[in-house]
Amino acid sequence: MTARVLVFAALVGLAGCDVPFEPVLESDLYFSLSGYLDVSADTQWVRIEPLSPTADPDPEAIDAVATLVDLESGTSVPMTQRVRTFPNGPAHLFWTTEAVRPDATYRLDVRRSDGAETRATVVIPPVEDVEIDILDGETRCPTNVYVGGTDQVADVQTRYTVFRAGGTKYRFTKLESLGYELDGRLRFSAYYGDDAERMGLPGLPLPEDQVLSEITVAIGTEDWPDIVGLDLETALILSPSERIENGVGFVGGTVTTTRTFEPGTITSGFSGRFPCVSNPRTP
Repeated sequence: MTARVLVFAALVGLAGCDVPFEPVLESDLYFSLSGYLDVSADTQWVRIEPLSPTADPDPEAIDAVATLVDLESGTSVPMTQRVRTFPNGPAHLFWTTEAVRPDATYRLDVRRSDGAETRATVVIPPVEDVEIDILDGETRCPTNVYVGGTDQVADVQTRYTVFRAGGTKYRFTKLESLGYELDGRLRFSAYYGDDAERMGLPGLPLPEDQVLSEITVAIGTEDWPDIVGLDLETALILSPSERIENGVGFVGGTVTTTRTFEPGTITSGFSGRFPCVSNPRTP
């Protein structure tokens, strides 16, 4: 996979010299694309950002029209732009409720008003006979997820919806815990206490917290990037793809399965019951 890098250059001249200044080299790279199309989702979201010499993202809508094209049927569907503000700044998200088909190929066209265009080819994996087993429960530490029937696991996440906080949602990638069983299955581990700490929740899930806990397994294609050690959004932005023309980033295809699970706890004779953590502290 060839990395394509947007080059910024500043020309520095001696004092008193009349040297022309060219802050940005000409480039045919127009947009950064990141995201994925999910067969199992009712809405498809892709983040699109213009490649610009400015450091700060535009808080307003950007000059871009995005279209999702089914390369088999030729059907073209426009995507709607929405600007959302996150802790690290605004993001330009494009969405559609158009369903995507397994084992199909799509093209995402992104065009500026001056005709500049970035294209991404997106391959959707087939719906395989994937086996997912979750070993969970109040006394389990950690919660273990076992995946069989495929080697193309794009991501495994724990997802929590905290209804007390107005339906706030959290997602944590678990690829860093990947292991292999003797029978060839993939194993992923989740420690509820670690996730609860990052969410700012009290140790044990209290009734007033109303926490819905879910495990999501996403099956991808062979070109999915290795996101171990990175959050999914960062990994997709930093993973150049040969399937993107005149742009950078990555847009992949997935089939996801989501199941609820019961977070695990640990019982101590000294301090009672506390949430399952990867590095328990001595009471």
